[in-house]
Amino acid sequence: MTHNQGFRLRSSYLSQWEYFWIFLLFPVFCPTISIATASVEYRQVKISAFSDNEYTVLLDVNKNGHIVGGIELPGGIFQGFILYDPNSGPQPIGTLNPGNFGSSQLNAINDSDVAVGWSTDLMGKEVGILYRNGNMERITPPEGYMSVRPLDINNRGDIVMLAFKQSTEDHVVFLLEADGTYHWIVETNYSDIKLNLNDNGTLTGDLPGHPFVYDTESGFRHLDTIMDRIHGINNQGQILGAFHVDDEWNTTLLYPDGKCEYFKLCQDYTFLFGISDNEIVLFCCESTLNLWQNGLIVSSIPLVLFPSSNIITVEPVALITSDGFILVNLPYQPSIYVPVDFRWPPYCKTQPAADITGDCCVDMEDLAAVAAQWMQCNLE
Repeated sequence: MTHNQGFRLRSSYLSQWEYFWIFLLFPVFCPTISIATASVEYRQVKISAFSDNEYTVLLDVNKNGHIVGGIELPGGIFQGFILYDPNSGPQPIGTLNPGNFGSSQLNAINDSDVAVGWSTDLMGKEVGILYRNGNMERITPPEGYMSVRPLDINNRGDIVMLAFKQSTEDHVVFLLEADGTYHWIVETNYSDIKLNLNDNGTLTGDLPGHPFVYDTESGFRHLDTIMDRIHGINNQGQILGAFHVDDEWNTTLLYPDGKCEYFKLCQDYTFLFGISDNEIVLFCCESTLNLWQNGLIVSSIPLVLFPSSNIITVEPVALITSDGFILVNLPYQPSIYVPVDFRWPPYCKTQPAADITGDCCVDMEDLAAVAAQWMQCNLE
């Protein structure tokens, strides 16, 4: 799974992402270097339901192609959504508020369709939520903390989150294991910290200048002697980052055995967006998203901006999941890129009460199951 916090609008100054948009509009910076190319076949799937909505952000996708994020609804309400199929409409999740007033967002989803995010409650306070089977559940904060903001969930059900203290504005990173055990990781003043959690329970955090990795066996480790920024971890434990030395940025790939590789993908700053389980690195040079693997650019995706007088900051601009799905957030045209042979599997929108076999259909198999136990009574 992959997590980012969503989009934010800027008007008074330029953030690094706004400079990124300028790079796209005026592709004279960060030229690509001469690298051999191969081919990995992807197909773009535009999500037509979002084509007329400027404020939509795609934040995660699981192996079934189910997407979560946030969308602005009529009336200016921003709510989280889950999208099971690009040809169907997104399903807003509502909020913890009666009447679904307020805001919400889903930040991550695992392969069992369990998602995490946040919602405002009756008092307008942001609280952490877990969303599954169409139901929203409040996540209880650790003792002594006011609220939590879950940022990622893995296939074991572990959740990484920011927790907010009752007495201070400082934030603490916590790992909540599936059995309900909280692990205190690190305290930070940054609310925009990027956190990633793989399926083995290894967590990476992108504290500016102090990137770190954590797991329950090895504990907490700073990586600032190896890299300055962290941009993702895959299920093999390979960590993607960037290292600044001699006024140049180099891409860093750290392996579980401690081996480190450095390479340069752009002549200037490289925008890195993650690494998949088969070691595909997603990055941007000029106005193109590139997929790099084993020293080769294996595929490229041109980015075309929708004409607009305003620069909209959308975070993340792009991301790649452990399964290799790519989400791209551009105003009015968010898209998902999937392997050419991927097809969305059927999904169960509403589980029928009489579906005994759990296949989302009430049919002869369910009737046979009832008939096999007809008139049995186990009352004592």
